[in-house]
Amino acid sequence: MLGSAFARSRPMMAGAGRADAAWALTKWWKAHTPDNGLVMRTLSPYEQQPVMPWMKTWPQAAYTKFVRSVPYWGTSFFIVWATVEITDAIDAQESMDHRF
Repeated sequence: MLGSAFARSRPMMAGAGRADAAWALTKWWKAHTPDNGLVMRTLSPYEQQPVMPWMKTWPQAAYTKFVRSVPYWGTSFFIVWATVEITDAIDAQESMDHRF
């Protein structure tokens, strides 16, 4: 009795006979229309040197980025250097204190 209740719903859920995709996916991609024709990407005749503007502005951009980041890595470098110098001085002092 239960088998006959779902006998007609299984073929209806299968859709148009697609066996490679689930019913939910065929419904999801139903509205998708494939491209009609060849899609080409080309450079404009007026822009035959697409990298040249970047090459002209790259040195200034690199310099600006370097100068703006100096406070961050400079401060970190100074803190590490000061820590090493202070710990070396304390270690040398301890070595002198514990001599015979």
